[in-house]
Amino acid sequence: MAKSSPSKNPSGVIIDHVEPDGLGQQAGVRVGDRLVTINGEPIRDAIDLRFHEVDEQLNIAFRRGERMRRVRIDKEYGDSLGVELRPFKIRQCRNKCVFCFVHQQPAGVRASALIRDDDYRLSFLHGAYITGTNLTAADQERIADQRLAPLYISVQAIDPVLRGRLLGRPKPTPVTPLLDFMVEHDLTFHTQVVLC
Repeated sequence: MAKSSPSKNPSGVIIDHVEPDGLGQQAGVRVGDRLVTINGEPIRDAIDLRFHEVDEQLNIAFRRGERMRRVRIDKEYGDSLGVELRPFKIRQCRNKCVFCFVHQQPAGVRASALIRDDDYRLSFLHGAYITGTNLTAADQERIADQRLAPLYISVQAIDPVLRGRLLGRPKPTPVTPLLDFMVEHDLTFHTQVVLC
């Protein structure tokens, strides 16, 4: 049974699709609701949703307008809630690589070919290569906790000074700490080098 309480916290992700007769619809979830937590864990994106929805008992908190609603769902282990979330905002690349293929695109290409992404979530979900230069400590903690692997890492060069130059950064930019982190946490990763 749903309970309501007022809340102004904008956390959570908007639900874009609810599968007809799916568990989410049966629990009263609607398109436009904002999924906030599952079993007390915050939902930031589709990765969090898939990671936390597998349990047999789910306590879901979602916001409809200004009201927070809470429902409990008992289900089979691994069953999907039958909801899709609004896509996350892609983390853009802040490097100015001397070899950037996006900068080399001809005029008139489709807009999606001009997105300079450097997002570990796209690396996990779709195999996109990342430099790791914009990873935060919180990102690394999440990667380890949720075992977001394999990741695809562009090495460019092992020497930090040379890598920094190739990435168009003003300072040395080491990659070995990221590779060491992946090894220490027993996370699979793939690498690529760039030959110029």
